[in-house]
Amino acid sequence: MTSVIDPTIDGVYRIRVYNNDRYMDLATDGSHVKISPLDVASQSQMWIITPIEQGVYRIKNTADGSFLTHANGGEWDGYKKGYLRSQAKGEGKGQPEAATLWKVEPREHSSRITPTDASLTNQLFIDSCDQKTVHFWSSNSSGVHQNWVFERLSVLPHTGTRNFQNSFFKLTVKEAAKPARPYDIIVIGTGIGGGVLAGSLFETNSKTGCRAKNVLVIEKGDLVFHSHCLNTARPTGLANDRGQQNDTFFAKFKEDYTFSKDTNTKDWHGGPMYCLGGRSAAWGLFSPRIHDSTLKNRFPKNVNDALWSKWYTKAEKLFMLSLPQTGTIHRHTMERLNMAAQQLSLSLDVQWQWGRIASEFRDERNFDFAEGAYSTIDKLLEIAMSKPKIREVVSDDGKTKVTRDLELEHENFKILINAEAHRLKVNKFTKKFEGVYVRDASGEEYLIEGKEVVLAAGSVESPTILLRSELNLPNSVGKITDHDILYWTAPFRYTRPGRREEVGSMKLQTYVNLGGGHVALGNMSVDASSFLPRGESPDEDMPKFIMVFILQNPLVQDSSITLDENGKPIVKIVRYVHDEERSQLVRMQELTFASIRSMKETLGLEFVGEPGDAKDIGFKYLELGGVAHELGTLPMPNKNKDNAYCVDEDLKLAGGYEGIYVCDLSVFPYSPEANPTLTLAALSLRLSRYLTRDTYFEKKDNETVSVVNRTGKKLQVWLSNRSNAPNDERGYTIMGPGDLKEWRRVHGKPESLFVFKPDQTAKEGEEKYLAEPELLVAHPGVVTAIY
Repeated sequence: MTSVIDPTIDGVYRIRVYNNDRYMDLATDGSHVKISPLDVASQSQMWIITPIEQGVYRIKNTADGSFLTHANGGEWDGYKKGYLRSQAKGEGKGQPEAATLWKVEPREHSSRITPTDASLTNQLFIDSCDQKTVHFWSSNSSGVHQNWVFERLSVLPHTGTRNFQNSFFKLTVKEAAKPARPYDIIVIGTGIGGGVLAGSLFETNSKTGCRAKNVLVIEKGDLVFHSHCLNTARPTGLANDRGQQNDTFFAKFKEDYTFSKDTNTKDWHGGPMYCLGGRSAAWGLFSPRIHDSTLKNRFPKNVNDALWSKWYTKAEKLFMLSLPQTGTIHRHTMERLNMAAQQLSLSLDVQWQWGRIASEFRDERNFDFAEGAYSTIDKLLEIAMSKPKIREVVSDDGKTKVTRDLELEHENFKILINAEAHRLKVNKFTKKFEGVYVRDASGEEYLIEGKEVVLAAGSVESPTILLRSELNLPNSVGKITDHDILYWTAPFRYTRPGRREEVGSMKLQTYVNLGGGHVALGNMSVDASSFLPRGESPDEDMPKFIMVFILQNPLVQDSSITLDENGKPIVKIVRYVHDEERSQLVRMQELTFASIRSMKETLGLEFVGEPGDAKDIGFKYLELGGVAHELGTLPMPNKNKDNAYCVDEDLKLAGGYEGIYVCDLSVFPYSPEANPTLTLAALSLRLSRYLTRDTYFEKKDNETVSVVNRTGKKLQVWLSNRSNAPNDERGYTIMGPGDLKEWRRVHGKPESLFVFKPDQTAKEGEEKYLAEPELLVAHPGVVTAIY
């Protein structure tokens, strides 16, 4: 929503009393216009305003399509100067057109509205002084009751200014602060952490019916991308460079932090992206798992077990992880690279394979399109575009009724963009979360109340929100850390003409044992320059070879996040110093040199500036933040739980606080050797299930069979009584979405549950189920879920 003083754009508006929370509201019978508190779902408070000429407008109500006009006399003309009403069907014949035209006089912060009808002897203005009805009154330049503000909800299609943002994201901060029922969960941020969580919560809501959680998702930025940047147009030159170019988008749209004076800003190239989807709009393609040893030794056991047994697999499915087509030449190249590493006798444990990419390269099914690179934007836009609709009457002359659809917000799920979550409201005595103070684009602040909140605003913004909230936090807050990324690059040419097209681009990955318990992630790009510096080349058309190593390290204790006098974050980030740096460097040089020789022999490459020996390979360091991996500012416990952690294993804020969770890279207790995207997505899915857990999933008594419907559809079920339990309920039971049904049965004797799903061939309004049921086994004492 946008508040304006002059509705120059043809659109749907609410008309609000200036400095008041009351709105023009057409009475149900159209007999008068009243002044009412905001009702987000009420069409009688929505007006289509159409410019006729400079400063003159026609105003029509969306509820019945009637025009706003005026009348005199009767019970609603208490001040004997006239009042507002709608033009009834058939009216207007013989009436001057000016009776439905209104002049808007803009002032500094609001406007006055006057009729253009020359039949009125005196100049009158729309007034609301009694706070009940809208009527006419003589000019009162200082009277606030004659001042109005127009809140634009949407732009009508034919204006030419229609876009995704104003079409699908109409919710305002003010509206969000007055929900029909309190929010159960508020999610702050829409990057990988918050976006994956939000999408999962929406899917759960769609299947739980009356048990659905009321969810609000808050994003600081607006709609910049409609999908991952690599699914859209990219800069020219890709035919030669073959690069992803996502670093180009990141550099264009990222913002800068304010750093402390002792931070080496020349060693920083990161920053946040404030937009729907956050940095998932530009990053997140390479999605390896954290190495077993790192996860086992650096993360809590419960987290390690949960990720490996379940949530990594679910995250990979969500990301549509896929591999390129493997030809004979690719397989042969990888085999030769692996043998070259083994011959070094350094126990590097190298196993080169295709990089794990969060993208569907292609879909072999006819007319079923590949989905491309993964970003949370796609799911959030899908949700925004699937809102329920109501039928709006555009016009009705008694003979022909013209209607069109008007979208409403989802009943239990809302997305609020262009809104900054500033700080939390937490009860000082109970330490229970009560709400979020949110600022709109103009800086006006509102309290949005809720039961639980998930901070997913990023490794700087999430701790900043907590620091502003003046909570009692451990001194481990703000230890912002990024791992070292070393790279070496060189241009090359193929000695055999045509080989470049045969091989194509290759992006390979392997874990590398660097000794001393340290594992690195090795990345090799061949003619696929990826996100890294392309390096100098005598000919820009030449393909590039890039070798990259991502190291692991503990959180840096010298890093910090503090607030200035205005509550803005001041960031100090320090690069970690590796004690074993020299020995690790030698192993990386040896592996890189062996890989260069293998590629020469296997593919016939000729390198420009080829090193004569391993020690000639001079690695460079990528700037901190360069690929959006900074983390650790609100860490969970480590394996031994001997660190000063900020959130527990369920990502709940420690220190006795209730209803506050964190789900972004800030919760990592260690900076791993792998891109952290997949791990964060897995943690998000795990948290979603935790937040939507139901008490009915707790263990029941041993003589009760409990069944819950999680299909999102109405079902017909029947439970057997093999145990001859007394007082059995015979017959079929209809279960709506989210319904729980219980039967008394005998402990230790399983029963057969017959599930009849809806018949898709049924006519509209007809309740019909399939004749053949699905059969499940239901045990007394256990809740059986139907999916």
